[in-house]
Amino acid sequence: MGKLIDANQRFKKGLMQQLLSGKIRFPEFAGSEKLKVKNEKLEEGGLPEGWKIKHLGSFGSFLKGKGISNSEKTETGIPCITYGEIYTRHEVVIKGFNSFVGRDTAQKSQRIQRGDILFAGSGETLDEIGKCVVHIEDIEAYAGGDIVIFRSRGVNPLYLSYSLNSNLLIRQKRKLGQGHSVVHIYSAGLKTLQVPLPSFEEQTSIASVLSTCDREIELLKKKLEKLKEQKKGLMQKLLTGKIRVKV
Repeated sequence: MGKLIDANQRFKKGLMQQLLSGKIRFPEFAGSEKLKVKNEKLEEGGLPEGWKIKHLGSFGSFLKGKGISNSEKTETGIPCITYGEIYTRHEVVIKGFNSFVGRDTAQKSQRIQRGDILFAGSGETLDEIGKCVVHIEDIEAYAGGDIVIFRSRGVNPLYLSYSLNSNLLIRQKRKLGQGHSVVHIYSAGLKTLQVPLPSFEEQTSIASVLSTCDREIELLKKKLEKLKEQKKGLMQKLLTGKIRVKV
């Protein structure tokens, strides 16, 4: 099962890079054209005709997360996310909240909206700086300090989150990181990121396929965890003599 999960993750990673660069396209969007859109700063060298390259800051605005220390977190209350959880709890999408705060703390923080992209503004290495997730649920939630929030216009937020976590954009973000023992990234740098954008319809199709891959991987992980729990339970019963093996 573990090998199957690894294989699916490798497949999804490869598919993600191909789809987000336009090297693989759906039949309804693909034409006979070759890669024609050129940009010397875009490391992949070109994109299909009809795609655009836009600076992130040209199609949205930035906000800052505020507050929310560990001492202010509660077991129940209003959902919130801290920058560390972007690294440890989530991949491309926020799938459930692990932290909560009271109303007083929430009022001092920054509320996030459905479709917001949340960047980790601090990190330990250049390779991980600026990892981001998208908030897709229509529920009240808040972002803590060291989170940079991007509120987009006219793009599919899920597509954007996948794109911003692609190898191409990771390399761009790496160049924007500042610091040594602790690395930081700011909205002033993030707004200069060059994002490949197909039509909204193609963005939606790409996001749909990649999210399907993620769901399948998540299902396999849950099955593997269940098998591990069953094995652990069986071993305990064998070791305590609750189950005896005939020899």
